[in-house]
Amino acid sequence: MKDKKTRHTGVYRTPSGDWKIRATAVCRTTGKLKEATRTLPGTTPEPAVLSQLNQLKESLAEGGVRRSPKKSSALSVADFATEWLGRKAQRVRPSVAINYEAKLSLFILPRLGHIALEDLTREDIEGWVTWAETAKMKSGRAYTRATVTGWWRALVTLVKDAVAELGLPVDPTNRVRAPKPRQQGRREKGTLTADQLGSLLGELKRIAPERYAEVYILAYSGVRAGELYALSDEDVDEKRARILIRKSVWNGHLDSTKTDSPREVALTPGMLAVIREHRAFLEASFHRGRKGTLLFPAQTGGYRTGQTLRKPLARAAEAAGIEQVVTPQVLRRTVNTLLLLSGVDRIVIRSQLGHVSEQMTERYAGIGVDAKLDAVARMEARKRMVTATDVPL
Repeated sequence: MKDKKTRHTGVYRTPSGDWKIRATAVCRTTGKLKEATRTLPGTTPEPAVLSQLNQLKESLAEGGVRRSPKKSSALSVADFATEWLGRKAQRVRPSVAINYEAKLSLFILPRLGHIALEDLTREDIEGWVTWAETAKMKSGRAYTRATVTGWWRALVTLVKDAVAELGLPVDPTNRVRAPKPRQQGRREKGTLTADQLGSLLGELKRIAPERYAEVYILAYSGVRAGELYALSDEDVDEKRARILIRKSVWNGHLDSTKTDSPREVALTPGMLAVIREHRAFLEASFHRGRKGTLLFPAQTGGYRTGQTLRKPLARAAEAAGIEQVVTPQVLRRTVNTLLLLSGVDRIVIRSQLGHVSEQMTERYAGIGVDAKLDAVARMEARKRMVTATDVPL
């Protein structure tokens, strides 16, 4: 049961009938906002309770109050996080749940997990922010701002849910500024040039022809690897020249797309030729997945993963003289870059790739497949790019 509010701000009744007072005040010495809670016997007269509350506020302002020892029965941040993650896992994609768990267990709970939720203060949160801004990897490099911001969002979400669920009177993250690392870690956003992409595809078709079709579709459609491996025959609409992106695969499990929104991507003649040749290859090689509906089945007939492309792409990149590591994500970024270089409108690009913010989803919703088809066909036709018929399968 939750503590019940009274008509006095900062005064509550516990389920056992005791009084609980919670005071906040700005320390006159440090200028920081401090908080403290006290529990008083239920027989204490109300005027005495209010007097205790005022004294507690004054003590906080003087900077002389220390947090009372944590009670063994108090719910800690770590205890709540365990319950919270269990509920989250039932409502979000497995990858999202694992991401939350990693952020909490590695970067949040080691510093805040032992504190009772009712004793968690703004000072605790600010202390964590200070640590996060200077945190280093084992190599000594600073974390990127995007990484640290991800930790912060996980912490804020956890605390705000705790405040809402437990009826805590104060949100200690309120008005605390997000961490901003003083030393920015840099991560290059690798992309390929049109020439490099053409060379990569050519070498891949020579080295691993059985993987050529899926890489070709990744390289020209910009779909995510999980979306690619969720495709079935019915998602390829040859008549309307489109591919329907409705599902995604993660760790062998079929789920919704990353944005939870289906979309259409362009199906160019080159892509269609590759898909048809791939279907013929599956039949001719008596592939175990040929009798199913998956477009790019694994050797077992089930779902593939993007990790299985690591070695074929590495070998093709080495043969093509490409020094950077090539992954499905690099191919996705390459599509975005080459479309921009081809003068394609950014709205069309974002609709094609499905990489949109919530605020822009409605703006992109009305884009037809014809505009996407024209855009990708122009990119596909750039000088020295490999097409489906350049090299026989």
